[in-house]
Amino acid sequence: MPRTVILPQVDARSSSNSHYAPARLHPHCHRRAWPGDDSKKCGDAKQRPHTTGYNENCCRSSLAGKHRSAVTADPTFRRLLGEAAWRRIDPAVRARFAVKPAAGEVLIFAGTMDVVRRSRIGWLLAQACRLIGTPLVPHQGRNVPTEVRVSSDPAGGIVWTRRYAFGGRRPVEVCSTKRPDQPAGLLECAGHGLGMRLRLFERDGALHFVSVGYCLEIRRRRVAIPDLLTPGEAHVVHKDEGGGWFRFTLSFRHRWFGETFFQEGLFRQAEFVP
Repeated sequence: MPRTVILPQVDARSSSNSHYAPARLHPHCHRRAWPGDDSKKCGDAKQRPHTTGYNENCCRSSLAGKHRSAVTADPTFRRLLGEAAWRRIDPAVRARFAVKPAAGEVLIFAGTMDVVRRSRIGWLLAQACRLIGTPLVPHQGRNVPTEVRVSSDPAGGIVWTRRYAFGGRRPVEVCSTKRPDQPAGLLECAGHGLGMRLRLFERDGALHFVSVGYCLEIRRRRVAIPDLLTPGEAHVVHKDEGGGWFRFTLSFRHRWFGETFFQEGLFRQAEFVP
């Protein structure tokens, strides 16, 4: 079973020449304890993460210490964007996408979706997709607590699992795997052969993912899905907000039916092991 690892939060907007020290668990109660915290008391509200800045050059060296087994360097996003666009990305965003969890590790991000909405067409598509799982969220809501778990799969892809806690309903879990797709893109797989091809670009320091088509893989053959049968063009934005927070925006817009799904919220790396 994968081992859950929580890495310390990073604020890339402070000094660009220093690095942070890895966090550890308090030996008595398993609360988060940070470098220099030798207190025997549990629940000390004065303890805070020690973040003295971060830059990409120290990313590997910082993570190669106590957390060397937690993450590994991943050049996928840098290669797909190109060096010039990669350098324009906010340093904190680069830091998050320059590594991936090592085998058996899970990184957790927690936050709140300020808004989760879908159209009637979106609801119909979400119901139809229940035949293969839950690749689309069928509910709507505001201020929805959401947890994101990131892990690696044996084939080298990155697994993203979002868990939505809608009030009065059973939690909804959406899981997909991003993997490199030749010649220069990503394929997001939702299971049962359903995939979405993505292209990446940078705009105003944020990282953008935009779909360029849907497909179904059958016996190693890829069949294109007509636009009419899809939720429309997907657009995901990962934008840093400082202080360890980032904004996640997800939208689907159909050529004929308009917006089918929209989600937006703020997240940061979790401080406590669940």
